[in-house]
Amino acid sequence: MAFAFEKLIVYQKSVDFADVICQATEQFLRGYGFLSDQLNRAALSISANLAEGNGPFTRPDRRNFFGIAGGSIQECIPLLELARRRGLLDETRHSALKAQLEEIARMLAGLINGLYKPEPHRHFADHLFLGWSPQGLGPDHGSRQRDPPRLPWQAHSVRSGMGFPESLRVWRRVRSRGYTGAVKALESRVLSRSGS
Repeated sequence: MAFAFEKLIVYQKSVDFADVICQATEQFLRGYGFLSDQLNRAALSISANLAEGNGPFTRPDRRNFFGIAGGSIQECIPLLELARRRGLLDETRHSALKAQLEEIARMLAGLINGLYKPEPHRHFADHLFLGWSPQGLGPDHGSRQRDPPRLPWQAHSVRSGMGFPESLRVWRRVRSRGYTGAVKALESRVLSRSGS
């Protein structure tokens, strides 16, 4: 089973770049182990941070990991330049590696910019119903992680024990009221159903 981030073209290209760097540094002369190690670490850091940034994190966390990947791209530039100047890389190979980095950097910038787009706005009734818990009106984070994505009234129906038609009617009424009125209406229904 493939992880979701493995389908990202920028991730695949960054792994390809790290692989090419591994091959290139195997040919470095003795005495340049410091340069080989630093270049390999920087190249691998790009794909590693892309993978880690695609975990279950918030948007700021993801931007941070992707930013570190971008910093690793920048780190590779002077290392490649030094390798070229010391005759460890010829001009053609240096240009090809730098072109790979430029392409990865452009794709990574697009990925980061996408994280700054505002999330779709939800009506307060949607938040209330999607966070519904049979034990109360607070968010039910455990159920929200286990359940597949649902429409607000469907999530409410599952968590409250009401049928879909009844939940849909309640959801429509909630949208037409103020927040306080909606909470009171739902509380009264929970209490009446529980027999309290």
